[in-house]
Amino acid sequence: DVSVDVSVDVSVDVSVDVSVDVSVDVSVDVSVDVSVDVSVDVSVDVSVDVSVDVSVDVSVVVSVDVSVDVSVDVSVDVSVDVSVDVSVDVSVDVSADVSVDVRVDVSVDVRVDVSVDVRVDVSVDVTVDVS
Repeated sequence: DVSVDVSVDVSVDVSVDVSVDVSVDVSVDVSVDVSVDVSVDVSVDVSVDVSVDVSVDVSVVVSVDVSVDVSVDVSVDVSVDVSVDVSVDVSVDVSADVSVDVRVDVSVDVRVDVSVDVRVDVSVDVTVDVS
């Protein structure tokens, strides 16, 4: 008589742990400097020249004969010259300075932890009875 008993026990345990940590830091600094300089220069020159000429001529002629003749000539000449010169100079200077500074800092940290545990238990029992 031969009796064979074979018992095989196989147990497999697989555990996988995956942890992913992603940290992203973004910092943006924008600085804008605008400087505007406006200079206005106005110069006004006014020159007025007035010239007045007055000339008076008086001539008296007296002639006495038997008759008396009196003649009076009066001539008045008035000349007025007015000259006005106006000069206006306007100068406008505009200077604009624009400076833009952009700073971008990006830091990315990625951490991946993978742990794999595999456990295999195999138990084999063989009983052989030979009678």
